[in-house]
Amino acid sequence: MSLRRKLLLALAVPGVLLLSVGLVALFSLSHLAQTADMILADNYRSIREARRMQEALLGLGGALPEQERATQSEELADVFENALRACENNITEPEEPELLQVLRSEWNASHSNLSSARIAVLSDKVSRLITVNEEAMYGHRQHTRNVARLLTAVLVMVVGLTVVALIGFSLLAARRISKPISEVANNLNRILASSRARDGIGASDEGEIERLQAEVRNLLGRVSHHEAEQESKLSALRQRLSAVMEEMRDGIVLVDSDLLFQACNRIGNRILGCEGMETRDRTLREVLERKELRPAFEGFLQNRPTGAQDLAEVKIATDDGERVYRPHVTPISGEGSEPDGYLIVFWDATEHFELEESRRRFIAMLSHQLKTPLTSLTMSVNLMAERFSGENEEADELLTVARDDCRSFGELINELIQAAKDTSSGMRLRFHRVDLPRLLRLSLKPLVNQANEKGVEFVDRLGETRFFATVDPVKFPWVVTNIVGNALRYTPEGGTVTVELEASGDQARLVIADTGCGIAEDDVKKLFLPYVSLGSDEPTGRHGLGLTIAKEIVEAHNGELNVESRPGEGTRFTITFITEETSKA
Repeated sequence: MSLRRKLLLALAVPGVLLLSVGLVALFSLSHLAQTADMILADNYRSIREARRMQEALLGLGGALPEQERATQSEELADVFENALRACENNITEPEEPELLQVLRSEWNASHSNLSSARIAVLSDKVSRLITVNEEAMYGHRQHTRNVARLLTAVLVMVVGLTVVALIGFSLLAARRISKPISEVANNLNRILASSRARDGIGASDEGEIERLQAEVRNLLGRVSHHEAEQESKLSALRQRLSAVMEEMRDGIVLVDSDLLFQACNRIGNRILGCEGMETRDRTLREVLERKELRPAFEGFLQNRPTGAQDLAEVKIATDDGERVYRPHVTPISGEGSEPDGYLIVFWDATEHFELEESRRRFIAMLSHQLKTPLTSLTMSVNLMAERFSGENEEADELLTVARDDCRSFGELINELIQAAKDTSSGMRLRFHRVDLPRLLRLSLKPLVNQANEKGVEFVDRLGETRFFATVDPVKFPWVVTNIVGNALRYTPEGGTVTVELEASGDQARLVIADTGCGIAEDDVKKLFLPYVSLGSDEPTGRHGLGLTIAKEIVEAHNGELNVESRPGEGTRFTITFITEETSKA
């Protein structure tokens, strides 16, 4: 509960007590007023009318002149009658009804012919009426005095209790209010004791509020000093950070949640094409004027990422030549689910890109240079095999080995050429929606003929119905032909190679199984590693580079390539992939 509300509730208690005293006093005054009204109104009116009746009777009993007696008697009789009626209408005491009834009877019986005896009786009754009202007035006065004494005592008692309650309440309220303030002041005094001693400030001996004010003032001064120190440190840190950002070879751009620029180093300005331009209060969309940057940032501008995201590579022409940058966007976490901003780093991948290009050119050149002598060597070995076939068993065996080595060497060169094209960071595919069984049959047709020549049964279980999938129509069939080619190579005559396609919903599974020599368990684990030779007891020609490329292509289709094999029982490759276009990476 707030201090203001506590004080209001505390002041309500004495307010209630004072209201109670006021109500008691009001009741007392009201009661006294009623008593005084009874004294001054009812009894006094009856006495006044009774005295009028006495005066009328005195006049009727007196000696009046003969000529005035009739007129005066009638007037005095009217006065007595009116006074008697007034008393009858203002009965206040218990004895009055009986007295007034007697007076009425005597008056009615004798008012037309009043004798001295009748007047004496009437005077006596009127006197009794006056006496009764006077005694009642004295009784009401005494009652009023008693009530006044009682009310005075009650007021004194209530006022006393109120004073005692207010004193107790004031002490309690002062303690309850001052205690937490004093505790806060003491705690601040204890916390700030070291700084007070250091700054030469003494502790305050004033009241709690003044002490608290002094301690809070001292605390605010320390906070202000601390904020100034932190601001100075932050300014120095910003300067160092700015210097570091300016020396970086990568572009650094910081924007807020509305994509308004907050910071940008020299390289970032150069990449965005805003050198010498004030980027403050401008959005990233407004600054992206380079046409080559728009495609890379279009997806980011439309759908803000909640996690780190790599954007497409961009090539920027500079004075030093063409540079290649890989933008990386990292959201800056905020208090809610939405990021407070984004840090965009343009990684300079020029050297890596040039290295990749050099590697590809080297492999392509090496493959080309090797392919020419290999072609001559293969033709020579084939001619020698045709010419000297059957003349010498040992020569035939050596020529067969030479032909196999030439073929293996040729396949290795082809794999090197394919590696020069495809083994780069990020497999790039061109997806199309194709009839997958038809595409695979066309690709496997040369291998079917090769199987027939070798005496290996080729089992086609691709299905007769049309099945459409979104794949790269060049690279995906290459994966299948590479695996089937390996299966034919290591399946002896009389064996079987099976290609089976199964589809369920938006997923498909392609199984390539053979009954060949199989692969050892230790070799299966390193089957997809590039340039890793298997055991010496395995047939020649298994270099692993083609399967490495095949695995990359399958994973680029958001799929998986798995293998199961046992020596002497054959090998089973399984390609699982999603067929919908939404699966494209």
